[in-house]
Order: sequence, then structure tokens, then C-alpha cells
Amino acid sequence: MSGLQDIGRGLAALAEELVEAAYTPAEAFDWVLDARRRLGAHELVADEPAPLLTGTLARLCGIADLPPGAVIATPYARSGDLPAALHAQAAPDAGHTYLAADPDPALARLVRRRMLVREVYEFQLDVAEGHELALDDWGYPDIVLCALPYEPAETRDARAVLERIQALTDMLDSRRTAVVLGPADALIRPLTPLSDGDRLRRSFLTDGLLKVAISLPDGAFPYRPGYRTAVWVLSRTPQTEWRGMVLLTDLSARPLTEQTLGALVEDVHIFRQTSWQADPRHSPRHGVILPVKVLDDRPGTAFTPQHRPHESRYTRAVIERPERISQLEVRLSELVEQAYQDIDRHAALRAHAVLRSEDQPVRRITVGRMLDERRLRRLPGHRIKAEHLTSDGGYAVLTSAELLGTAPPGGRRIDPLVFTVEYEHANLTRPGDVIVTTSPDFAACVDEEGLCVVAYPARILRARPDAERPMPPRVLAALLRAAAAEHGRVSGAVRASRRLEDLLIPDLSSDEAGRYDDLLARIGQRSALVRAQVAALDELDRLTAAGLADGTLTLLPPTP
Repeated sequence: MSGLQDIGRGLAALAEELVEAAYTPAEAFDWVLDARRRLGAHELVADEPAPLLTGTLARLCGIADLPPGAVIATPYARSGDLPAALHAQAAPDAGHTYLAADPDPALARLVRRRMLVREVYEFQLDVAEGHELALDDWGYPDIVLCALPYEPAETRDARAVLERIQALTDMLDSRRTAVVLGPADALIRPLTPLSDGDRLRRSFLTDGLLKVAISLPDGAFPYRPGYRTAVWVLSRTPQTEWRGMVLLTDLSARPLTEQTLGALVEDVHIFRQTSWQADPRHSPRHGVILPVKVLDDRPGTAFTPQHRPHESRYTRAVIERPERISQLEVRLSELVEQAYQDIDRHAALRAHAVLRSEDQPVRRITVGRMLDERRLRRLPGHRIKAEHLTSDGGYAVLTSAELLGTAPPGGRRIDPLVFTVEYEHANLTRPGDVIVTTSPDFAACVDEEGLCVVAYPARILRARPDAERPMPPRVLAALLRAAAAEHGRVSGAVRASRRLEDLLIPDLSSDEAGRYDDLLARIGQRSALVRAQVAALDELDRLTAAGLADGTLTLLPPTP
């Protein structure tokens, strides 16, 4: 009976989703097609770009500015995502004519159905079975949008890819546009200088056809994650209006988000509206506008930005870079002076370590016994909800990541008011508390300042100052780390071989513990100075390299 109830609930949910999708036949049809990826219909999606990129390609065509009655062509239409995206971007009453072609008869029928449910009827639609569009009946298109079929890298030939694009541009009349998505190794990557492919690719520049070259990151085709792709925007411009400029945009290191792709569409739109030349009022966000001659004079060169745009010299980060470098140089001088002063005050760092005499064996004690003898107090960590964590302001939250050094301290914080209201029984740390974690590995450190929140599975060991033989916090943390190193978690085990309470540490005398605590304090001071110098040196290295890499910095010879 319960099985029938589960089936009934499932069918009810499916019926509800179908009703929600069935406001129009197109929405219901798309709802079914959206299940392609979920249901494993790989043949219908393997050669389709990511949905977000598909919509961007349609916008790059400039279809929103296309006059009514224009002709739109999509060779290699596959399952019809590109024609559907073009129709979605067009005005409702545009009355465009859609031409498509695909060599697979089943896919050609699917494309025809997708357009028919969008009320694009036979007198405005022609879907051919094959590689050729029905241009004899409809004339040359105003827009051509094409995703070239995927070919394995072993058999892919740059010249063959470029010849396909050349055949597409033969359909372009004056001021008509084509947007082509294809393999990056043929469209934008370096080619053998003066090879047939290189000559053919540069001919798109010299003929004034190529207006925009866009390099995309991996993942443009979700079913082919290693397939690096690029986009070309081509337009046939009359010779009298040709400006000889090309926009090169590099998105290869950026995620394909709505914000990134929206900026790309805006850059291309402005470039088109200014008759394919630079607009002094606008600088491309991720690219640069160059004269065609720059690329044509360098056979085989990549069609990607080789230099940052001139406007990048005037950003705040670039302008302030020399000042920040000077501040780091002053900071390094101060740190070196502090190190010299520390050495002068304390002379050489000496531990005065010798072998222990056999007649003076060390007494050992477990953490559990120290808890029983009330020499230590154990406080649990708290389960902090992710939505309560912020990056600035409030109490610092110490998790296992901060203790193990995989996350910087202070990166997670919580608002004091939220902490008081949501975690009324939680405790803040006190200066000298030892913060310990055993998962995923053992770590122990001393909170010198206090007022921190410890997140589970980390916990607090607080030394009782009123105990008969109090254990200094720095000594306790160091001995715990040494003891845990002997009983670490082996490969494949869920936990360490010994619990925290079972760790056995030396129970040092008050004098010996005091001397060890003084040594640890001096080691900590020296370590803090060294870490500060390393951090300043790393930042100096990063800033100088960034300035030299983008061409905004130079180094003068040292002053005598």
C-alpha cells in the first residue's frame, strides 16, 4: 500500500510540473527537452553548448536590433538549442524567417517541431536534412549562427575548420553578421607561421571580415570538458566603411557567469554600434581593440590579447603600486631592525639542552588524568551554522582549518549579537587557552588574546592556574603536538590510534616547565618576526612581478 502511495505522490508531482510548464506549447516542449541531461539522452545534448553560452551567442548576433522579416540561418542546428535561443531573443512580432540544416534526419525533425510550437510556421521556416541551407528559396541570411561540429583533436585540421567558416562567410551580404563557435586551436591559438592555415586565418583579417575573436574557458560544451573553444564574430563591411580594427577578448581564465558574459555582449554591442572601431568613452572589460595590421604583420601569432589595454595603467591598483612597494621596503627595514634588537637583548638563542641523567627519569601523565586531577578543564567546541559566518567584524571563529594552517586565522567571523542570541550557552576563549583538534589531523595552538569562538570538532583545554602544579599553556600545546606525532592516524583509518585523553606527556617540574616556557616564548617571538618578513617579502615579490608583467613598472639602477 505504501508503494502505491509513493507512486501516486510521484505522479501528482509530475502532473503539477507539467501543468506549470504548459502555459504555452513551447514551454511544455522545452520542459520535456530540459530533462535530456537528467535522463541520459546524451545524443541530444553532447554537441550543444552550455545553456548560458547558447543565449549569449544569440545576443552576440545582434538579433534584438534586426528589422522585421529578416532571415536567420543556423547550420548544424543539432537538437535546436541555437534556433530556439535566437527566437527567444527576437522581438515577439519580428516575423523572422528561420533556416536550419542538420545531416541527421531525426534531429532535423526535432528542430522543426521546436520551431513549430513557437508558432514559426512553414512559410517562415525551412529545416533541411543535410549540410546545405535552402538559400535558393529564401536568399542570403541577415544572421548566421553556427556551432561547428566537434572533431577529435587527433583528426582536427585547422585549415579544414577555417574553410568551413569561409563557406559560411560566402553567405554574408554587406553589413550582415555571422557568429561562429569552434575549436580554439584553429580560431585563436598560434599556428605554424606562413602555413596554409595561417594564411587562410589572416585572410579573414585582411578582407575585413573578422571583427571579434573571443577565447572561452574549458566547459563551453559540458559533455566535452577538455574541448577548448573560441568564438568569432564576422561581418562583411563595405570597403569605404572599413576601419581595420579587431576586438580580441580573453575569457579563458574566467568562469562563464551571467556577469562575465553580459559584459562581453555589451563590449561587442558597443564595438558594433561605433562601426567596428574603438569608442573613446568605453574600454572593453576583458579585451583590447587592435589594428588588424598588428596581427597580420606577425604570421602565426595567436588571436588573443598580448598586452593589457592602455586604460589599465590608470586604475587605482596600478597607480598605488609603487607607493605600496615603498611601504613594504620600510616595513622590511623595521622588521630587520627588530630582529637585531631582539638578538642584542637576548644574545644568541640557546636552549641549553643536554641528555637527561638516568637516575632522574621523567614522570608521565595522560591528559585524562590531568582532567581528573582538575589541572585542566575541557570545554567543547560549538556547531556554528554556515549562514552565521561572515568575513569581517565580530568574534574570530577558529575551526580545524585555522588550526591546521589550511585557512588563514580571522577569515571566519561571527557577529557578537548573533553569537549571543543564537548560542547563549557557548563560551569565548580566554588568553592562554589551548585550542585542540583531532580531525582530520591533530593540531594544538595557544590563543594568546582570547575572545574567539571555537567551532566543533575543535575544543578547548584550559589550564587551571590554581592547581597545585599548573601546566603553562605553551608547554602543554608543544608536548601535546609531540605526543600526537607518535600516534598519528594511519592511511585508511577513520581516527588516530589514541584519543586526546589517552595521550601521554611528560609531567615536568615547575622549574623545568618554566624554563621550557621561556624558551618557547623566545622561539615564538623569533618565529613571528620571520613570518612577518616572509609575508612582506612575498607581497613585495607579487607586486613587483605584477607591475613588470603588465608593463606598468620598471626598475631603476640602484643609487650609489
